[in-house]
Amino acid sequence: MSAENLYFLKSGIAERIQAFLLRALNDHCKDGVNFVQVGANDGRTHDPLSHMVRSQKWRGVLFEPVPIFFERLQANYAGVEGLTFVQKACSNVAGKLAFYQVKNVDRMPHDFMRGLSTFNRNLIARHFTTSEAWDMFVEEVAVDVVTIDQTLSALSIEQVDLLQIDAEGSDLLVLAGFDLDRYLPKLLMLETMHLPLVEQHALWERMAALGYERAIGALDSFFVQREILSSHERDLLSQFRYPVLAVS
Repeated sequence: MSAENLYFLKSGIAERIQAFLLRALNDHCKDGVNFVQVGANDGRTHDPLSHMVRSQKWRGVLFEPVPIFFERLQANYAGVEGLTFVQKACSNVAGKLAFYQVKNVDRMPHDFMRGLSTFNRNLIARHFTTSEAWDMFVEEVAVDVVTIDQTLSALSIEQVDLLQIDAEGSDLLVLAGFDLDRYLPKLLMLETMHLPLVEQHALWERMAALGYERAIGALDSFFVQREILSSHERDLLSQFRYPVLAVS
């Protein structure tokens, strides 16, 4: 099997795990789901939450620092109630940081490139390897940074059922700005593909100590509180405690 076909197979399995967990969360939260999404992009492109937000009337806080995507995010959710949009990046401390954001997004050769904005210059540089491509599609800016906790406090939000982070290599820094022990979301979705294995394993141990089951997808890791799953569902999910198809 080619590397490309293997990736698409792994992604398909991961999408099914993700859809199953989101439905389980929705069924469990009888009064509706309260979510936080970091790296919301435009609210449509490769967005794992947008369908449920619209169809199930979820309430949430959506962070997106890139101006063009923030504008599209608001436009794409126009008329959807219960959402708060924050045009800032998230990390473990508030302030201003250098940020490498994409530009000329409608001229990019692949849709996934729209989600590459990051604090990590080396990470985004892997995708734009010539000076011409870098100058065309990437710009360095100073971006306003907040913690999730800071924002939740300002909004007087006391309950978070779902935390989804897609921060291109900075997911653990974002998580460090969130009081996990206080909120204990029913479900967490983190992009962990960029993390060193030692950091991934430390995250697994921390989440297990807090009572979470885990499933590892193609790009993301999912952590779910046992209470929202039946014993049969937990048994099925345990088959994905390690990266799906972790062979080449």
